[in-house]
Amino acid sequence: MHPGAYASAPGTDLQRTTTLNRSLVGGATASRELAVAGSSDEGLPSSTNARNQSITTPADNNSGLVVANQVEQNEEPTQIARPDHVHGENKSTSMTCIISFLIGSLLVVGVIVGSICGAGLCSKEGDVETQAPTSFRYIVLEDIQNRIEEAFGPDYFPKNDQPEPTQPKFKALDWIVFEDPLQLDPDANNLLQRFIVALTYFQTSQESDWLYCGPSTTEETCWIHVHSLESLESRWLEGVHECQWAGIMCDREKNMTQLHLRDNGLNGPLPTELASLPALEELDFMRNQLTGTVPSIYGSFCSLSVLRLHDSQLSGGIPVELFGNNKLSSLSFSDNSLTGTVPTEVGLFDGVTLGFGSNSLSGSIPTELFQTGKGSGLIIVFNDNKV
Repeated sequence: MHPGAYASAPGTDLQRTTTLNRSLVGGATASRELAVAGSSDEGLPSSTNARNQSITTPADNNSGLVVANQVEQNEEPTQIARPDHVHGENKSTSMTCIISFLIGSLLVVGVIVGSICGAGLCSKEGDVETQAPTSFRYIVLEDIQNRIEEAFGPDYFPKNDQPEPTQPKFKALDWIVFEDPLQLDPDANNLLQRFIVALTYFQTSQESDWLYCGPSTTEETCWIHVHSLESLESRWLEGVHECQWAGIMCDREKNMTQLHLRDNGLNGPLPTELASLPALEELDFMRNQLTGTVPSIYGSFCSLSVLRLHDSQLSGGIPVELFGNNKLSSLSFSDNSLTGTVPTEVGLFDGVTLGFGSNSLSGSIPTELFQTGKGSGLIIVFNDNKV
């Protein structure tokens, strides 16, 4: 190794500036600079600053030895930008672009999802169709109302500015349109039937709810007595077909054939709309607190054979229209508050049971009931009257 040179450890970059001055015999001077890249390392001066090594051979030194004098260099070495600095700036720019793209994509997705949910087309998993009223049902309100008025007349729903919303017919309409979990369309086959039975509930629970199977009753199970049997059924106004509601029986086409609501605390007037059920054969409302008169329209039932209305609080006269129905086989109005005379049309009755006991009827029993040809099994009850 040349005197004045520094040994560098293998694999280490050194940067220094070393000035090597050598005085030759006769005063001649030779200079040489050596530049090596790096920093302090083992066997080197510990200073972090670059150093100039001035090695001088005096002219009067005849020994030929080299005398080394260290001269401190205060200036820092010039740093040259390395390529990885440039790469870092490029990576930063690329990352910014990617983040901007992701944010933009999320905004677009948010706008799309918001539009879909705003239209009511998205819902949470597990949502039940016992749906709350939604604005789009107002679109079908008029069509459903028109469908009902086709059955009951154009003035069925009064057109005054302030209709009475507490009337059972308006409650039933509101329930069918907005609250019914089935959310029927105006052309649904069972729309009228479902409206009629819903109206029956609202009209016979005005003063108090039913004892059993009403939507607000508190018993754990819903039992209804039908033909001396008790069966477990669904409550009224539940989100199932009305043929599954307690006390209702239907045929294979789901037309209601029987309605049994005896001993159930029904109150209020009898619904006239029941007469519009074409397949209804039995109507049993015995032992309740029904008030008002027996509707004359009950004589227009198409299929009714059994009408049990005894032991209630009905008043007024006996509608003569009832006896024009040749299909009636059992008619019971006993234990009410009926008044007036027994109409002669009662002689047209060709059934097996006719009960008018414990009322306030007057007059005489029509002789037509005892004409030859009447069934020998006819049971007539007129006790506790004024006849």
